[in-house]
Amino acid sequence: MPSTRWSHCGTEDLSVLQTIFWSAGASRNALAQRLAYSKSKANAMVAALLDGGLLDEVGLQESSDGRRAETLRLSETLGVLIGADLGATNMQIDIMRPDMTVLARHREPIDVRQGPGVILARVRGLMRELLARCGLAPNQVIAIGMGVPGPVDFESGQLVNPPLMPETAAGRYEVRRLCAWFDDKFNAEVTRPVMNERVWKKIMRQGYPDSRTVKAGLSAIRQHMDYIRSLLEHRRWLAGDVMTLADFTAAAHLSCLDYISDVDWTHSAEVQEWYAKIKSRPAFRSLLADHLPGVHPAPHYALLDF
Repeated sequence: MPSTRWSHCGTEDLSVLQTIFWSAGASRNALAQRLAYSKSKANAMVAALLDGGLLDEVGLQESSDGRRAETLRLSETLGVLIGADLGATNMQIDIMRPDMTVLARHREPIDVRQGPGVILARVRGLMRELLARCGLAPNQVIAIGMGVPGPVDFESGQLVNPPLMPETAAGRYEVRRLCAWFDDKFNAEVTRPVMNERVWKKIMRQGYPDSRTVKAGLSAIRQHMDYIRSLLEHRRWLAGDVMTLADFTAAAHLSCLDYISDVDWTHSAEVQEWYAKIKSRPAFRSLLADHLPGVHPAPHYALLDF
């Protein structure tokens, strides 16, 4: 089984593997800097992981001067990852290498009202089909990540109430409209440009942020916060009187930006109060505990009283 390949790894070994995974390829020097290791320690750990078949050297990085460094990535021989994104109306299944290169992808519409038995049976079937298409066996899967449209009770592993899609057609339409607003418009105007410039360029070592792009994104976020405030003037939650998928969709985008302290909560007390309620949900608390290696969250990021 692929998992036995790292069963002997200690905490520091796993930190190295995690850092390389999130950096999408790093040099030994970059690894030492991000983990605050000496160069000799980083070199020794990398050598051991290369010998163990957990890492590969995949080519030289570009350099303006001096010797070019080798790029390190998780070994392709480890196996594959499966990502399953289950929304209220669509699902997507991806088969990926450890470096997140997509080998196969399938997307199709779903209706969560069919229940978990029907939906998960379809997910299992699609996973097997995509693996077979790639010429892979189930025992080559090293991890499966799944996103679901609702809060999760992690002790039981079950989705919990309230349901995140209303029962009425008008209610479902409003939730889908707001989800599309944040996943399309907000993402295009704010999340993607700001996160790309402020976070991903740093992680991928692609240069400095473009200040004009960041400024435009931060200007747009104020307009979107005004829109959220206008919704909350007449509703308890974004789509109505009960929490829905729209609230989690909006909060997910704001959480990304709040991680790097790019949300001015003083702009709207109503929006801040709504976001605090989302942050207090058990399903959202676990999200706030996740950190990106080398990128520290804002001091207030995980605080409920902020």
